[in-house]
Amino acid sequence: MCPLPVGNAGELERRRERRAAAARPLAGVGLGMAGAAAVARLLSRELYGVGPADPLTYAAVAVVMAIVTMAACFVPTYRAMRVDPLIALRQE
Repeated sequence: MCPLPVGNAGELERRRERRAAAARPLAGVGLGMAGAAAVARLLSRELYGVGPADPLTYAAVAVVMAIVTMAACFVPTYRAMRVDPLIALRQE
């Protein structure tokens, strides 16, 4: 789950949250690439038009997955950082 701070954070807090939100997706992409490389050898007969170690395919999938997962973390984090804590607490 992505960290969601509440309130007006300073620039240091924003930078820390961006770094934390980017670390998880990038770690997941790295682990997924390692898993895909291992499974691709087993499924090499089912792959048509690409080899089991095609670097362009791996790079394209890694870039797309990284962009999507970071956007999924950054958008809610950005919105939560803009909320005034007193207003958020009054509504609960």
